[in-house]
Amino acid sequence: MSSIMTVYLVDRTTVNAAIGSKDEALYEAITKNWHDSEEASERIFGCGDVALDAKSALRAVINGGPYTEDCGYAYLQACERICAYFGEDIDEEDFHHSFQERLDKAFGKLGMDDESRIDLLYSFASNHGLPEPDGANGGSWGRQLCTDQLEQWENSDPAVRAGLRADVRENLESRIEWMRAAKTADKDIMVFWAG
Repeated sequence: MSSIMTVYLVDRTTVNAAIGSKDEALYEAITKNWHDSEEASERIFGCGDVALDAKSALRAVINGGPYTEDCGYAYLQACERICAYFGEDIDEEDFHHSFQERLDKAFGKLGMDDESRIDLLYSFASNHGLPEPDGANGGSWGRQLCTDQLEQWENSDPAVRAGLRADVRENLESRIEWMRAAKTADKDIMVFWAG
C-alpha cells in the first residue's frame, strides 16, 4: 500500500515548542486564511464517534490537549500545519512501507547508518504525546544527522552505488537531496506521511 510523504525543511525546535505552547497568536496566524475555507471548518475527520474539524484539532495541539484517542490522524495533520507554517515543503513522494526494507539494506551496503529511519518515519506521534494515528505518522532528522549521513554517502563506494537497483538508488538519492538541502539551509528535515 502506498502513502504520500511530504518533506519539510524547518527548525524542529520551533515546531516542537509550538506543540502545547498555548500560543493564541500562533493559532490565529495559522488559521488566518481559513475563515471561508471548507477545509478548515466543514471537513470532518474520522475519529470514531467524534466529529473533529481542522481548527479544533489545531487548537488541541497548540494547547497540548485534551486529545481524543481515536483522532490521532487529525492531530498529526494539525502538527503538519504547524510545520508548514514555520518551514518549507521541499518534496512530496509516494512512500511504500514494504520498500523501506530495500532502502535499509542499501544504506547498509553503502556503510551508512540506517538506525535513524524510525526517527524519520514513525516517531512523531509518540514523541509529542499524541494518540497514535492510524495509517499515518512522521518524524525528523536533525541537521547534524543529515550532515553525517551526507558525508557517509559521499565517502561510499561509487561502484556499490551504481550496483543498486535503479528504483532503490533513485529513492535513496532523493533522501540524499533532502540532506543536502538541510545542510545548505542549516535546517532539520521533518516528514509526515499518510496512506
